[in-house]
Amino acid sequence: MRNRHRTLLPPAEPTWKRNARRLLIGFSALGMLYLYVFVLSPASCSSVQDKIDRTVEQNTRAAATAPPTAGDPEKTPGRAALNLQVPAELTGETPEDLIVRDQLAARTVSGRVQKKEKFTQSLVRNGVDAAEARRLIGAFESRNVFNFARAQPGQLFTLQMSEDGTRIFTFEYHFSTQLKLQAQRTAKGFAVQKITAPVMTTPWAVGVRLQTTLKAALEAVGEDASLAVLLEALFRDELEPRELGRGDSARILVERRTLRKKFHGYGPILAVHLVSRKKGSFFAYRGPAGGYYTADGLSFFRRFLPRPLPGDAPPEPDPQTGGVIFPAHRNPPVWSLAPGRVVELGWAGALGRRVTIAHDDEVRTMFYQLGSISPGLKVGDTVSRRQVIGSAGFSGTTPDRNGAGVLTTQAGRPVSIYALSTTRQAPLVVDLLPAFTKSVAEQAALLEGLRFEAEGIAQAAGAAAPKKDEKPEKTEKATPKTPPKTPPKQTKAPAKTPPKAPR
Repeated sequence: MRNRHRTLLPPAEPTWKRNARRLLIGFSALGMLYLYVFVLSPASCSSVQDKIDRTVEQNTRAAATAPPTAGDPEKTPGRAALNLQVPAELTGETPEDLIVRDQLAARTVSGRVQKKEKFTQSLVRNGVDAAEARRLIGAFESRNVFNFARAQPGQLFTLQMSEDGTRIFTFEYHFSTQLKLQAQRTAKGFAVQKITAPVMTTPWAVGVRLQTTLKAALEAVGEDASLAVLLEALFRDELEPRELGRGDSARILVERRTLRKKFHGYGPILAVHLVSRKKGSFFAYRGPAGGYYTADGLSFFRRFLPRPLPGDAPPEPDPQTGGVIFPAHRNPPVWSLAPGRVVELGWAGALGRRVTIAHDDEVRTMFYQLGSISPGLKVGDTVSRRQVIGSAGFSGTTPDRNGAGVLTTQAGRPVSIYALSTTRQAPLVVDLLPAFTKSVAEQAALLEGLRFEAEGIAQAAGAAAPKKDEKPEKTEKATPKTPPKTPPKQTKAPAKTPPKAPR
């Protein structure tokens, strides 16, 4: 009777089963939460993407059917309103590199201040744009470097500027024999300085044979890295810096400047002989008024770039427009092929986002199916060569290929982009050709006379380079300060007479 009310308890559950059940319940809850947030929720990624696609389709259809209203600004429907910015691929060039390239192609102008004339008027009289002249003077006066109200008649100034005078690259103002003002264009404005001692300029010859890079080869012979920047900018239209490699050689004649016997920078490059195993040989010579030319007087610079974006993928023909599509991965930047003025910009229906630029000689370049257009760019703006105008992408109803479309025309007729890229800037004036040819012959003979081995050589122009294996003899020293003593004249001794015989 004592054990009548005893109840039988179920056996205890093992611990591992209890933990497994809890883990399964936790994973199930996380899976349901993930399904709701990323799929079923109205704010999920798939729902937002569907809404974007529907909006783009509706706006594109409305823009194609609705007639344009006069006076209304051109609007970009669809994704342009969302302003989706995708990081662009790097082009490998900085704004400073582009300025150096434009500076090499600029023309040099010299002038003097006249009586009863403000300095701004002197600059404008020599072809400088009035706004650019005020920016240059303001750079000096805002930093309390110099007040151009002190300018005197007859003082000389020299500057490098673009053909239209809207951009000044370098500026030198000779106030006196001991005071000179200098300005250098940078990506952020003008860098100005005052020099209170004469700057000495020496023609300098450099010869290097590359082992790794051009910069390393020049630094190995004691030159500054800025010389490599000048050379790479000079040859930008012909080859990329990465295309130079081991075994290539360069002979350079450049103006080397010193201030108080210390290196003060380089002046213009006078002549260059570059030999590349991949691209061949290149010869460039500085012209009398700036710019660089071949030995025949043809311009060394091309008018149009062969590509509007980085990479080396060949373009594909576009049967809808007659242009070409440059394929691209993701959204790399798209730049202008040459200086010009924006005449059309915005959404163009089937062409997507479009930018049209007018150039000289009735040439127009139209970039379409762009992923985005550079913020702040508008119709009427002046663009420079290689200025970024947008990014590649896919917009409109052009071929299903991510990239950038380009259509080039001249006087309304289609023209090949390759034909444009082979045209060069204006050749040297015929009147200057005889003097230029004579100068080229002298500079070419000097550069070809440079003898150097793998380590290269740097010396004053015209100085003979001693060979490494030959040691100079003592008798081949430089001209001594005091003239050598002339040996005394040799006088013949009188012949001895034989003694007389005794008588």
